[in-house]
Amino acid sequence: MHKMKLFRRLSIILLLLVFSCGGSSQKADQRAEAFSWQGVRKSDLQGPEIEVVGADGEQQNPRVIYLWDRRLYFVVWEDWRDGQADIYGRFLKEDGTFCGNEINITNDPSNNQTWPTMAYDYRGNSSNRILVAWQDNRGTNTGGYIYYRTLSNLPTHQNCNTTPTINAEAFVGYTPILGDALTTRKKPSVAYNPSADEFILIWVEGRNRIKQVRENCFDLAYRTESFGDYTYIGYI
Repeated sequence: MHKMKLFRRLSIILLLLVFSCGGSSQKADQRAEAFSWQGVRKSDLQGPEIEVVGADGEQQNPRVIYLWDRRLYFVVWEDWRDGQADIYGRFLKEDGTFCGNEINITNDPSNNQTWPTMAYDYRGNSSNRILVAWQDNRGTNTGGYIYYRTLSNLPTHQNCNTTPTINAEAFVGYTPILGDALTTRKKPSVAYNPSADEFILIWVEGRNRIKQVRENCFDLAYRTESFGDYTYIGYI
């Protein structure tokens, strides 16, 4: 049994935040307090919990984003219903009802995919896509351990019959430093940078030797300072 048994069924409370420019509608007030330009007020939770998935096994590590131009939420989670961990996702409307069926983002019967993270390319045209990344036990000393794929052809709140396209997965490569080798990668996190039209993916990485800082002070002999505990943040 997975050692991090948190709960059998995943229930996610969606905090529906409403952004208001100088005021809010009655409909918005029923969901949450509005944000105003004068400051941010604490929003109230409204309504019951929403059970996103009721499958057997454990579901954990949920993440949720809001697709403002499509008026949908997208939830992903780590799912153990088949005995190994896969990544699933689902779209929800603003009122908490489902928009389409569950999406099996990964399905590898021999390996575990865990710790999902995602970001939305919201440029407002047909190329909009969601990038989902995850921690994976597929990896060697030359690459892997962090995988990702994009979802395109996304639905809107007015058209939940659209089936998203799940594009091919890829893994993060590896560049050695001073002859070292990769040992682990964990806890990915991704964001979208609209000004450069790119996704930025970071993670915690372990390599098989402590790194060294070398400096040359006024033509004297090199002085070496060691640092780190095999953990590195932000390799791209």
